[in-house]
Amino acid sequence: MELPDDSGAPDTQRVLLLGAGGAARSVAVSLAAAGMQVCITNRTRARADELAASLPSASVCPWDEWEATLGDYAVLVNTTSLGMEGGPEPGFCPVLDQASTKLVVADIVYVPQVTPLLAEAQRRGLRTVGGLGMLLHQARFGFHAWFGVEPQVDAQTEAYVMAGFSG
Repeated sequence: MELPDDSGAPDTQRVLLLGAGGAARSVAVSLAAAGMQVCITNRTRARADELAASLPSASVCPWDEWEATLGDYAVLVNTTSLGMEGGPEPGFCPVLDQASTKLVVADIVYVPQVTPLLAEAQRRGLRTVGGLGMLLHQARFGFHAWFGVEPQVDAQTEAYVMAGFSG
């Protein structure tokens, strides 16, 4: 993932990752492999430290300080269940006051499609990426392994999956 170099924008290679679980590990490894500098923050510091230690040049930011450091990052990725419908703290909505106007905000939560985090980012005019695409694209590998068919992920697939979530 290479972001354009905008004058006055934060370093385009820096990503702040919320969470240190299994999904965070997958995202962090992919970002590091793409040459991104990953900073991890997690409610449990020891888990953030453990994940950071497994990656080349990853760092850790204390959970209670990450909002104040947002101006240093080009990308913010929420890999926690915070904001998920039926999950812990469904109203989770960080304060994005310190974010650069160039910040890209991604949330792997897919129900709801627009989480409180994404809604706040959109309200501020920031670019956002929801979690449905990740869900569908990771499912392609299992589907192919089980059925020998490479499924297409398109608008029709997304609509079909979302219809299943709502009823």
